[in-house]
Amino acid sequence: MKDEAYVIVTASSTCPAIQPGGFVGDAVPTQIRTDKGVAFIKNEVNDVAAGNRYLTITYDTIADGLCYRITFFNHGANGAALYLGGEDVAKIADTTHAVELSNIEAVVTAMVGTFSLNTSQ
Repeated sequence: MKDEAYVIVTASSTCPAIQPGGFVGDAVPTQIRTDKGVAFIKNEVNDVAAGNRYLTITYDTIADGLCYRITFFNHGANGAALYLGGEDVAKIADTTHAVELSNIEAVVTAMVGTFSLNTSQ
């Protein structure tokens, strides 16, 4: 079972619906503001199914009639030992995945934090 993570940036006339699943934390979308003054609504959905875990975090902002969305999606094995043949191998895979996931989350945080709607910057 191979883990995967995606970062997707879209601009559309409406903000797409959030995928169904279990919300993390207080189940309420939160508003964050970037250093450049852009306000994003952050939604976080965490779900599990059939030995898999899914995490989707979306950041939405609306400007000039467009919805800008930055999506971070992560899919991984829940119980990697079942797929990899042992606890030792699963620990190595989990550690590698955690490092890679941390690096991708840093990219998403940087994208959101430096997002600007002013093209002259």
